[in-house]
Amino acid sequence: MTANKTPARRGPKPKPANERRTCTKLIRWSPDELEILEARAEAAGVPVAVFVRLSSLGERQTKP
Repeated sequence: MTANKTPARRGPKPKPANERRTCTKLIRWSPDELEILEARAEAAGVPVAVFVRLSSLGERQTKP
């Protein structure tokens, strides 16, 4: 048995460096705006961050 064996990777395959999301931007919403975003994201079946990212890039959100 080898003592230096690395454990198998779990999860999705890492994206190439040019596709990784490494930039962040703080966005502030009012409580009412956040409530609307959360409701829309839930209706689309995605997390709020995914909903905001895709919506801001012009993609329509529909529940799968």
